[in-house]
Amino acid sequence: MRWLTVLCSLLWGLAVSVAQAAPLWAPSADVSGALQSSVDARWQRYFAGGTLKNGTTSRELIALALDGLASHYDDARIAQSLTALASMQDRDPASRSYGNMLWYAGDTQITDRNGIEFVMRHATLLWLLYADRLTPAQRAPLQAMLELARTGITRHSVNISYTNIYLMKAWNLVALGRCLQDTALIAQGKTMLRDWLRYTARVGITEYLSPTYYGVDLDNLALLRNLAPDQDTRALAQAGLDAVWSDIALHWYAPAARLGGTHSRDYNRLFNVGDINALVARAGWFDSAGNTAPKTPYNAYAFAMPSANAVKWLSAPLPRFIESRWGEGPQQRLSHYLGKNLSIASAQANYYNMDTAPLAISLGSGQDVPVISYLMEGRRDYYGTQRIVEPGSGHLKSLHLRPFLASVQREREVLFAASGSNDSNFNSALESVLILPADASFWLDDQRLDLFTQTSQWRFEPAPDGQATQISIHREQAQNILRLRDQDGSKGLGVSRNFPVKAGERYRFSARLRGGEIALYLNFYDAAHQLIGSEHIERIKGGADFSTHDFEQRAPNGAVSVRAWLYSTIAGQTEIELAALDFVALDAQGGVARTLGRFDFAPFVAQSISIAAGQTLFVQREDVALALRPLGAWDTRNQAVNLQLINDGLANQAVRLTATHSTTPSTARGTFAMWVSAAEALHDARDFARFRAATLATRSQIAFDGKILDLSSASAHGKLHLQLDTARNLVLQSEGAASITDQSVRRVNGVEASFVPDIP
Repeated sequence: MRWLTVLCSLLWGLAVSVAQAAPLWAPSADVSGALQSSVDARWQRYFAGGTLKNGTTSRELIALALDGLASHYDDARIAQSLTALASMQDRDPASRSYGNMLWYAGDTQITDRNGIEFVMRHATLLWLLYADRLTPAQRAPLQAMLELARTGITRHSVNISYTNIYLMKAWNLVALGRCLQDTALIAQGKTMLRDWLRYTARVGITEYLSPTYYGVDLDNLALLRNLAPDQDTRALAQAGLDAVWSDIALHWYAPAARLGGTHSRDYNRLFNVGDINALVARAGWFDSAGNTAPKTPYNAYAFAMPSANAVKWLSAPLPRFIESRWGEGPQQRLSHYLGKNLSIASAQANYYNMDTAPLAISLGSGQDVPVISYLMEGRRDYYGTQRIVEPGSGHLKSLHLRPFLASVQREREVLFAASGSNDSNFNSALESVLILPADASFWLDDQRLDLFTQTSQWRFEPAPDGQATQISIHREQAQNILRLRDQDGSKGLGVSRNFPVKAGERYRFSARLRGGEIALYLNFYDAAHQLIGSEHIERIKGGADFSTHDFEQRAPNGAVSVRAWLYSTIAGQTEIELAALDFVALDAQGGVARTLGRFDFAPFVAQSISIAAGQTLFVQREDVALALRPLGAWDTRNQAVNLQLINDGLANQAVRLTATHSTTPSTARGTFAMWVSAAEALHDARDFARFRAATLATRSQIAFDGKILDLSSASAHGKLHLQLDTARNLVLQSEGAASITDQSVRRVNGVEASFVPDIP
């Protein structure tokens, strides 16, 4: 066996020499110092007395080890991290998940088989970049993990439509092949990449317009473009980068600095932002003062600037109308009207249970303004703030129902319907919900509504669950008082607000409160929204009477924003009352130079306004307006019900339009149908009045016998029509818009705009 040991040593030595050929990221001294501080802070969070804490993820551990090596952090702690990580890998040859990786420390079985992919995309990078720095205590567990991952990754079956994991596996195979000097792995990864490009050229990107996973896709493709061992693979990766970047550019909604359109797998139901926002800022698509240089080795290699061809859509004329496929199914289609200050989009089917479909509308500017979207909800989690364990993965997510959907869109008009039932034990009701921005003006038919929409610029983070964690506002001695009550000990509760800052200036966060313990945070971020250094925390305790507590910090180099956060912490339980909350910039003498934020909470006025089928609700922001006409809503007994325009606290800067199909869990169906129309460039009240008049003149019809749903609208632009079999989830007729054909994958203003060129 001695010859085998010698051979393995020679092969691993060759791998080191090959790895050293990769261009080495060289951080500046201040970046390296900040990274080391970040690694140390993470170490303190993940380990207690040198023992890994349960709940720590394998992703977190490998990122700590990679960043630790890059910043010359403590060798023993890096070794301990790698050893702990190795213990989370399935080492049982008889196991179906042999070679795969636990997601959470403390788990006894692998529930999310993507764990090996998320760990290896960092682990292979660690070896390729820093193999020569590894101590024996670090090398042994890492080498064992990489060897075992050969089995774990090749056994991990990933459907080609599962875009982000499929591309991640392609990178991991190529990178692992480099680490292990296994040309078969490299060839397999290259084949996967080529197959995905051919598939995408034919049916589009199936995990379409995801604010989260387009970011992961770009990471994987950039790693391949930057570190693949051959020019052919790098060229294929560049074609993939062009496909994703061009789709982002095509749908980019500049007034709100976010991705427009309907989205698959959107983890931010209210604002539709995600990982791509940091990448877009780094690409310079919108003003972002400060340093956007990479802060970690992963960020350095998992990024590639978009090509000129990919970004051409940013300067293309507006408005434009986009039609696109996102899969092989006949209803896997989307439509998107993108104007200068309006984005209105629809999808003809669900992707999954955290998508934004069949409707997503942005009115006017502001990234912190909620997107108008429809969902069928079963947990009364109307704004997507209450996470539950996702079956099959074990992760906490905010999930909604997956009803049968249908839509037809022509430019700024959409006709859509949804019909579905509860499908999970988590559900307690059945409701159709449209989220609406609270800072808009509202009209019902031709009468303006007196809707209370006074909102605070501070946000509840984490938001209260209404039971163990509660937030309320009341009047006391002619002042408004905010009460925070956290009796859970595992969720946390707080209020936060982001402010622009200038590096080098000092800032003061003040709270006047009484009651229990609370923490003040001042966390500074760079232009890519990455935390600079560690969190700054001041723990305070109130008393029987109100007292003021101040917390001051200087903005570090590279800081462009700060999150001022009053937070009970996840492990804490407390009850406090807050009478003032101020954030100010200080002058050189410590005086107040300017006030950036004040306490602005007011007791809300609960409202519920009934809206009948056929009435039209108008929503106006800036120079754009939206008409929402519910054509019909039926409960689980097929009885017609009215909708309610509800102000339920404004905690999420939103109100909602809701149709209640059932107040209890039920396996019966609820059904909903609506017509939507929008207008832009409304310069004054007369323009808005003309839009209302034209809208109210539009005829609509609907018929529903409990099975067949037939709905239509006839405006000056023509007729839209849908006929659906809700019992069999079938679209019988769809008329009024030229649907994209099976021979076409994406069109802009009726002209074909392919995702990728022909791939040989």
